[in-house]
Amino acid sequence: MNIMIIALSIALIVFSVILVAVILFQSNRSANMSGAVAGAGAANNNFYGKNKGMTREMLMKRLTVVFSILFVLIVLVLNILELM
Repeated sequence: MNIMIIALSIALIVFSVILVAVILFQSNRSANMSGAVAGAGAANNNFYGKNKGMTREMLMKRLTVVFSILFVLIVLVLNILELM
């Protein structure tokens, strides 16, 4: 049981660092909003505007969700194991 707690604790630290890195690598949303206010609406009519699901921004968003879920699951499992 102790080996599992140690392994999950190490995994929690690793996922925490990855989650912070993924969040920091995301683009700044205020930069996107300033383009919309300044009249750059036509800029969304290009390849990346139409295929937003394939861009780096969407990949980072998905990675954030995945690592957040893994982080919460590991914390819950660690708490359950600590109570036993």
